[in-house]
Amino acid sequence: MKKVRVFAAAGRAGPASTRLVERSFAVATKVRIRFGLARDTLQLIDSAAVALGTTRSRFMVACARQRAMDVLLDQCLLRLNADGFDSLIDILDQPPAPGPRLCALRQRVPAWHKQAMH
Repeated sequence: MKKVRVFAAAGRAGPASTRLVERSFAVATKVRIRFGLARDTLQLIDSAAVALGTTRSRFMVACARQRAMDVLLDQCLLRLNADGFDSLIDILDQPPAPGPRLCALRQRVPAWHKQAMH
């Protein structure tokens, strides 16, 4: 068993009343998960795993991890007062000047235009 420290927000809504609370608990280093799949879904997963040169288990864990991260990153919540919101809008409305790499990228002919020329 491995000991894990978790920090969670506790308190009433609002930045002034929110504090981080540390909690510790033990978790198993590996957990076995079993669930049923339709045969066609399993074949699809197996085909994708073979295409990437990995096992079914590793493929499924990688996909589940990526999806979990995507879901959690999509849940980002910014709590701002009126001044903070105005500052954020000002920053978004005035992006920095394009750097040399972006300028070079803008001058390149897109690949789909190159193929149309031939």
